Amino acid sequence: MLDYLDGDDAQALFCLEQAGLLAWSAPAHLHQADYHLFSILALCRAPGLAAGDAGVRVRVDAHVAQLASWAAGYPRGFADKLALAHAAVLDRGGEAMAALAGYERAAALAKEGGSAHIEGIAHECAARLARHSGLATAAIAHASAACAAHRRWGALGKVARLENACPGSDGAAPLGPPGATGAIRDIDGVIRATRALSEEIHPETLVKALMSIALDYASAQRGVLLRCDGNRLLVQASARLGEDGVDIDIDMTQATPGELDLPLTVIHTALRSRTAVSVSDSQRPPGHALDPYLRAYPRCAAIAIPMIKRSQLVGMLYLENRLSSCGFTGEHTQLLSLLAAQAAVSLENANLYAELLQENRERRQAERALRESRATLLLGERINQSGSWTWEVKDSVVNCSPEFRRIFGLDPEATWIAFDALMARIHPGDRARAAHLLGEASAARTAFRFEHRITGAKGEIRHLSVIGQPMADNETDIYVGTVSDVTRRKAEEASLRRAQAELVRGARLTTVGQLTAAIAHEVNQPLMSISSNAGAGLRWLQRDTPALEKLDGLLHDIVGQSQRAGRIIQTLQALGHQSPVFRPAHLHAMIRDALALARGELERHEIRVMLDLAAEPDRIEVDAVQLQQVLANLLGNAIEAMAATAGHDRTLQVATVCVRDGVEVQVSDNGVGGCEAGLEAMFEPFASTKPGAIGMGLAVCRSIIEAHGGSIRAQPRAPHGCHLVFILPLTANMKGDSP
Repeated sequence: MLDYLDGDDAQALFCLEQAGLLAWSAPAHLHQADYHLFSILALCRAPGLAAGDAGVRVRVDAHVAQLASWAAGYPRGFADKLALAHAAVLDRGGEAMAALAGYERAAALAKEGGSAHIEGIAHECAARLARHSGLATAAIAHASAACAAHRRWGALGKVARLENACPGSDGAAPLGPPGATGAIRDIDGVIRATRALSEEIHPETLVKALMSIALDYASAQRGVLLRCDGNRLLVQASARLGEDGVDIDIDMTQATPGELDLPLTVIHTALRSRTAVSVSDSQRPPGHALDPYLRAYPRCAAIAIPMIKRSQLVGMLYLENRLSSCGFTGEHTQLLSLLAAQAAVSLENANLYAELLQENRERRQAERALRESRATLLLGERINQSGSWTWEVKDSVVNCSPEFRRIFGLDPEATWIAFDALMARIHPGDRARAAHLLGEASAARTAFRFEHRITGAKGEIRHLSVIGQPMADNETDIYVGTVSDVTRRKAEEASLRRAQAELVRGARLTTVGQLTAAIAHEVNQPLMSISSNAGAGLRWLQRDTPALEKLDGLLHDIVGQSQRAGRIIQTLQALGHQSPVFRPAHLHAMIRDALALARGELERHEIRVMLDLAAEPDRIEVDAVQLQQVLANLLGNAIEAMAATAGHDRTLQVATVCVRDGVEVQVSDNGVGGCEAGLEAMFEPFASTKPGAIGMGLAVCRSIIEAHGGSIRAQPRAPHGCHLVFILPLTANMKGDSP
């Protein structure tokens, strides 16, 4: 309805069509009558619809039929609306005289029923039709009647627009204050003021000039400049006339309607009508008489002038005078309207200028940041000896950074380098491989990374590392990447390898020495026993009466010790050649033999032995000597781990259990134990936690168990200690017999 009253027929028709989609939700609402009536008026007056359009006529007839049904039931409430609808249909059909008569009848019925807005619309439509038909007197009469009806309704903005559109229509009841005139006498002053506003380009200075000029020309004591930001009102500036002149406060703040210390009825009327609205103490229309602000200041005269630019409301200028009883004259209104129009343009230009200055500042800051970033990048490349590049595959050119050109020994001033020229710099031995890698990567648009050599200016060989990848957001074949000089790194790696080789060689020599000492210790024991037994036998034979009966035991000991030494040597040979001899063996007997050999150490350290031998002991084939060595090594490690503990009983537990396709042997102690990371590394060669040890015992054990097709691992034991577990597979001919 407001869009129709404002003359925006297209927008009115759009809103009515949207409302029609929701009309079903309120079938008995009073606004249904307004919906049907204004749909008829908008359809009949819409400029984009053809007069003879059958679809439009069907829609109009449907709305008219609904109004007719209601008018038949309640003529007092709907007869005027039905008459106005019939007149609009006749008007659109080109029947001017019949339409004028219909408008007259609708206005009379509306006046009789007290519907001032229907009466005003009927007279307004009649005035427009009379003006188009060349009936000037009738047009003025109907326009005056429309102004009177809208004034009774309170639509003062509508009255002002009708008066401007049809001069002479305000004779019945003038809108402006007494003494209003349509002429502006001080044309020179207007020109000076307009020029002053147009010459200002800074927003703050422009606002101050506008407020000073407005208060001066209107003889006002107070002024407020409001700016529109969507549906929000922003107080941009306020001014007061003081003893020393105009005091202007510029502060762009958002204000709710309740926070505005202004006559809200005047502000809202000006916003809605987009025309200047003024009130005085002698003439206050009914819509403004009860305004709290105006009632608080009975002698206040106020005026609100909308600021419009390209049909858009950009702000409002409010002025008030609490000393004058006659308020603002028509000349004031016209002059201030001109100033407001110029101010709207100037403020828009000033804001654009301020935004341009801000953009320039931001652009300069961005450029400075970019220069600093580039300088930092170049410095970083120089420090790291790495350059950046961009390769345009299609054009076969490469954009090189300064450090890139320095590394390749290129012209420092040549930013773009031909791809073939760069390939020529690569060492002949690496050129074919580099070309192949680059060709494959560019064809598949994949990243690449490789190293190659170049020959320096003095003939030295330098190593470079190249990394590149395609630009993901670019459809063209463009690669970006870096190249780094890794010559020093290559030299350091070679030096490190040499040092590691020397370290390994030294470690091997040390290991050989320790192994030699260990082998000498192991072989020395049976040799010393043989020597001592042989010496004792000689002494028994050298007696006057040889004790032949005692030589039998000594000779048996000599034979046993010599066989022991032979077995040790055979074991060392077997370890060296990794060729164990597998034979069926009794596992539990081997475990008991190993415990018997370690009985002395177990007793010396007061270690209790617990056995839980649940496996089938004769279902494996092993190298007995090597497995005996594994058991002896594991038992020895467990004894040494518990020897350093105190405060709890020392217990060694040996258990066997059958697992799938194998036999598991567990050797557990409650000694010092170790962390999981240390348990994982304890099987590595030369890894030992015991001072003075060479760290080969568990490594040898693992090699023996793995040679048997099994596995060995270590696990922590709660609350302290360690589990050493190894698994031996069943023999092939025994797997089928397993339960």
